[in-house]
Amino acid sequence: VRSEDAPASEAYDRFRNRLIFPIWDAQGRVIGFSGRVLAESDSGGAKYVNSPETPLFTKSRVLYGLHKARRPIVDTRQAIICEGQLDVIRCHAAGLTTAVAAQGTAFTEHHARIVKRYADSVVIAFDSDPAGRSSAIKAAGIFLNSGLAVRIADLPREADPDSLIREHG
Repeated sequence: VRSEDAPASEAYDRFRNRLIFPIWDAQGRVIGFSGRVLAESDSGGAKYVNSPETPLFTKSRVLYGLHKARRPIVDTRQAIICEGQLDVIRCHAAGLTTAVAAQGTAFTEHHARIVKRYADSVVIAFDSDPAGRSSAIKAAGIFLNSGLAVRIADLPREADPDSLIREHG
């Protein structure tokens, strides 16, 4: 990748200083990658960087972790909706195997239609900060409009699913 303001000879790694997550489609095929900064001081930009969108990878049409969560969601008819990949990974590691997340974008009607194929209800477990609470309310409206029952998890102050499970099991 080349920075827009850098000469062509100054290429750099799009995912430098980031933890890389493969992004799978619902069938378990890798369709892209996402990179998260390891430390806030390393960012030099966005916290998350994704592969460019392609005909196979469109952020508004991908739910992170769905390839693993699909069967448990069908079995329980409920999905846990998280904000980020680490939240989903931590939930799955703790046995909460119905967790999925949007791919670095706000939830869309298309995301809700995907979830509706497998579930009757969702639990939204976003970060407890003001931005997370606001996003949870917006996502709840989208899921309600698609005909899903919605609950919003009330996480402790300054918590997200990853930190909550890490600290309290």
